[in-house]
Amino acid sequence: MVALIASLFNLPIDHIERDPGIENAGSVQRPDNAQLDMQKLSQVGINIEQANFETTIRRCLETFI
Repeated sequence: MVALIASLFNLPIDHIERDPGIENAGSVQRPDNAQLDMQKLSQVGINIEQANFETTIRRCLETFI
């Protein structure tokens, strides 16, 4: 996310360092797919359009770019 937002603003990222705490997070189990299931929402008439993160963040930040 940082790299994408920096690229939108033409900012360098070479000074950004990875959080050393991330290395110890390997023992935490995480799902391969953390996407939420929206099937029940559509069954009751609520339709949510899924959007690509890059497209959405670009749209949100376009007034500042």
